[in-house]
Amino acid sequence: MVVYDEKGTVGFDHNKVVIKSKSSQVELPNDTELAMVRSKFGWGNFSLVMLITLVYPMIRQQSAVFTTMLLLFVIGIFLFLHLKHKWIKISFIRGTENQVVYISDSSGDGWGGIFGGTEKLFNQLQLALDQSE
Repeated sequence: MVVYDEKGTVGFDHNKVVIKSKSSQVELPNDTELAMVRSKFGWGNFSLVMLITLVYPMIRQQSAVFTTMLLLFVIGIFLFLHLKHKWIKISFIRGTENQVVYISDSSGDGWGGIFGGTEKLFNQLQLALDQSE
């Protein structure tokens, strides 16, 4: 599996959908499958942040109420970000190989995808692929 972490653009050119980045360009065939998926929950990051959230109030000798409120706030933020952040899974065949590409709206330093940008991109891709058939 090859993994890239790079920015690119999704373009619509003469009834074709083209994904361009610095290192590659992919023209999506008509039989492309699209799906909205969630990434796996980052248990490692979550555990580390929870540990820091528990230790910090102890060092600063904060009250139990403050610690509880802080924990609930951090858990809420993690759940919100996890539930809102989705990816578009693009599956297609290139040559004889199955290809899978995951993309997401990265506008606004990634916040665009969390606040509905990825869903809008998914709908535009779906519409463009339907029209190209």
